[in-house]
Amino acid sequence: MPRLRTLPSLLFILHLLILLITVAPTIHGYHLDSAEFVIGAHTQGIVHSPGYPLYLMIAKGFTFLPVGNIAFRVNLLSALALAGTTPFLYLALHNLTKDRAFAAGATLVTVFSFHVWQMGVSAEVYAPQLFTLAVTGWLLTRGERTPLHWLALSYGLAAAMNPASVLLAPGVAVVALWWRRSVWAYVHGAAIGAIAVQLPLVYFPVNYHENTLYNAAGYYDGTGMFISLPLDSVRGVWWMLRGVQFNALYFYDGVVPSWAQMQDIFFVMGSNTYWLGAIVAVVGLVAMANTARRQLGAWLLLFIPFIYFYTTYGAIDRTTMIGPAHALLALPMAHGLAALLGDVPERVKTGIVSVAVLLMLAVNLPGFIAQRTDDSYTTAARTINAMPPDAIVFGPWQRVVNMQYIQLVEGQRSDLTLYNLFLFMDSTFEAYITETTPALDVPIVFLEPSGNTPAQNALVAEAVQFTPLVADGVVVGYVATF
Repeated sequence: MPRLRTLPSLLFILHLLILLITVAPTIHGYHLDSAEFVIGAHTQGIVHSPGYPLYLMIAKGFTFLPVGNIAFRVNLLSALALAGTTPFLYLALHNLTKDRAFAAGATLVTVFSFHVWQMGVSAEVYAPQLFTLAVTGWLLTRGERTPLHWLALSYGLAAAMNPASVLLAPGVAVVALWWRRSVWAYVHGAAIGAIAVQLPLVYFPVNYHENTLYNAAGYYDGTGMFISLPLDSVRGVWWMLRGVQFNALYFYDGVVPSWAQMQDIFFVMGSNTYWLGAIVAVVGLVAMANTARRQLGAWLLLFIPFIYFYTTYGAIDRTTMIGPAHALLALPMAHGLAALLGDVPERVKTGIVSVAVLLMLAVNLPGFIAQRTDDSYTTAARTINAMPPDAIVFGPWQRVVNMQYIQLVEGQRSDLTLYNLFLFMDSTFEAYITETTPALDVPIVFLEPSGNTPAQNALVAEAVQFTPLVADGVVVGYVATF
């Protein structure tokens, strides 16, 4: 095998080349928020809470690349970040297992698995988050050689990239405390981490006062006017970071996970590698309990809080949010490979691991190549172009955001007023439909004959009659009559 110093670079190049083959050419439908992140980066707007300011600032730089359209350029950030994750994940696993073949095998099986690969093909925060966490993991596994302030900076950037990274804090803190540095070193490190988290927050008040074209931090009132949170205040920024917009999804079925929730997350984790990696990881956990208990303890402190939160989280796209859990599973997977293959000759061991990686690649690559033809952009373009002049359009999150990409990024159909139903409270939606709408002399179109909540659905069913709006033989919306 290549020398240790060369292998991480080869893994990065290999992974990046494969991701460039599969990266989406424009907005993509798998991630619900992909188009919104492109809009936010292009306009320096404010996306839904927790706002992701560090991601948006970095993504803005990618919008200036002289290649493809704006969405493709931001998609490249995900591809580059996920490819950058690979060498650091490998180095972390090698530091812990001391075996190149097992570390490389577990790394490649992980990054070529379905849910992790999906993070690298379109605009989303998860691949950059995973990159910062992989760097943090590498620094953790270097032990005493790691300056504490570098670890704090890396983990602070991970938390700034996606606040969900704080779920890994128990494990990061315990490993750092094992190093027994001076009190001053820990205080210094904590200060650096806090600065890394807080500096990007300047994005909120700056862009709040710039009156950006896009702002999802607030709600529509009964007249259809957007009421933004005061993002120039501590209260407004704290509201963003806590993800208050999604409060109803936290522990939505109770603090204790239900049996159905546990089954669901178990299936997601296992099917990600078609159960092969999960089975090997179970073997690895048993092996770690016998030979690497300290590693197992740290791993549990990292894994359990993270997977617990997302097991109890009610978002329909939570399977795309648990990339760190999949990456963490690579450690017991590497130990499982060592337990199963540790006594076989080096060439045989390398051959078996290579076959496993090639199988994962062969199974997933055709699907991701085919997925590049995702029709989200085509559907959004057909829909927005079919709208009557000066229409007011209501629709669910993803359909509206995809149309806003065409309107705000590509500059088309500025005559339309697009309303994301998620940003209406039930009371303000009722006021808009029953009091404001009757006085409007413009077409009113619903992309779907419903609202966003049961209360909105009931109001729409009672107060509105619909006429289908057809384009190219496809119903793209419903013209409303009140």
